[in-house]
Amino acid sequence: MKITTYLFDFDGTLMDSEPAIISSYYHVFEIYATPEEFTDERKTEVLGPPLETEMRKFFPNADVYEVMEEYRQYQEQHLHELMKPMNGAVELLKWLKEEGYPTGIVTSRLRKSLELILKVFELEQYFEVL
Repeated sequence: MKITTYLFDFDGTLMDSEPAIISSYYHVFEIYATPEEFTDERKTEVLGPPLETEMRKFFPNADVYEVMEEYRQYQEQHLHELMKPMNGAVELLKWLKEEGYPTGIVTSRLRKSLELILKVFELEQYFEVL
């Protein structure tokens, strides 16, 4: 079977986004709960599941959409200091493009957020499908 397209997960595969995720959660815990409630166990727990699911679990008495918006705004404001491409990811994407392989991203991240990050880090040129 011939491979025709390479699909990548985004967070933790192409981008080292763990510091951004942890920092953004810490920020909303400061506002909607207490920083102490964002335990080491919770820091591990938030890596992977959809944002809305986690926000509903951690902040059941808050407007979940307001909390998510606060999280997203914080993350967008701090992208350059909290996020970076994974080691070797840019070189791999350049090589795949040079070799003519189409690439795409599969993620639970909102498209708007994904497109912003790709633009900020000048990676949008490497993907045919989002």
